[in-house]
Order: sequence, then structure tokens, then C-alpha cells
Amino acid sequence: MKVQDYYKTPVSVPKLVVEKEKKPKKVKKTKPLSEWKSKEWRALLNDKQFKDEGGRWIIVDVKYDPSEKLYWAVYTKIGAKNIKKNREFTPILELLEDKKVVWSGGLDVKKYARAIK
Repeated sequence: MKVQDYYKTPVSVPKLVVEKEKKPKKVKKTKPLSEWKSKEWRALLNDKQFKDEGGRWIIVDVKYDPSEKLYWAVYTKIGAKNIKKNREFTPILELLEDKKVVWSGGLDVKKYARAIK
């Protein structure tokens, strides 16, 4: 037997396989509605459509007014360009509580209105 053969690993010995530990996935906690900020309201309401006596509208943004402490829905008529002169503003709470407003896409209006009050 040669010295070189002595240091070779035999074929029958399995190689040790080390598996990396899997990190647990982070679970995002959902904020209570009472703690929602513009980011959450925008994610919920952006591109939502509603209908009232003035026509059909689409929400294009949500803004917060610190002087009045209100969240405002910024919307335009469906089909109109989203430019400053075509935009209208209404407090979100007013839109949610208005009985004449019909939301498309099934929005739980009462739940969100209670959260803003």
C-alpha cells in the first residue's frame, strides 16, 4: 500500500451534509383601524370607485390635514384626467357615512366609519 492511498477517503464513508437553519418568517402584525395613518387608508381606498348623485368617481389619493385632524379622499370623475382642476376633496368619514354614496367592490363602510370617529 502506498502512502498516498492511505490518505484517500474510502468510497464507502458518506460525506457529512450540514443543513442551514431556516429562519422563521416574519409575521406582520395588523394595526388596529384606530391607529391607521395615511399609508393604510391610501392602500385601502386608492382606486376604489363610488357613485353618488353627481356621477361615478374614483379615489386617486388620501391626504391628512393636521390642522383639522382629518383624512381626506382625493377623487376625480371616472374618465377625467387626474389633474389638479379635476380633483375633488371630501373627508373620508363624510364619504363613508353618506347614505347616497354607493361603493363598488364591497367595502365594509360601517367598520371603517367607526374606526375614524
